[in-house]
Amino acid sequence: MSKQKLVVFIIAIIGMSATFLPWYEMGNSGMIMGYRTSGWFTFIMFALAFLFGLRGKQKNDMTGGLLYLASIFSLLAAFAVMWQLIALGLNKEGAQMTVAGNMMAQQTRVLYGAYQVLIAGICLPFGAFLFRNKKVAR
Repeated sequence: MSKQKLVVFIIAIIGMSATFLPWYEMGNSGMIMGYRTSGWFTFIMFALAFLFGLRGKQKNDMTGGLLYLASIFSLLAAFAVMWQLIALGLNKEGAQMTVAGNMMAQQTRVLYGAYQVLIAGICLPFGAFLFRNKKVAR
């Protein structure tokens, strides 16, 4: 197996498993797992990146199109989580129009599952491009 595909597989598995980890902790509600929010979207995006790595021979690196598609899907997963973090931060600053919504945002804490998806989504394209086989042109 090529190093590039191995890196893509490992990061995609980390991103998929973060769906089932706690993403938020709300005051009275307890922990909210990723699959209760946008976790299924991020799971599908990382699963597609994983499946693109299965295409072709395992000893060869991912080709340009598949590599770019896997990178785009992982960045979409990171963007989905980033969007939620930005919305939560804005609600903590008072962008929520209702008092109940403001209090709910103040009691919400972001946990490690959301950060894990965000980091995996950003690291997958970098890892795929960093570990690709650089052939010397002769």
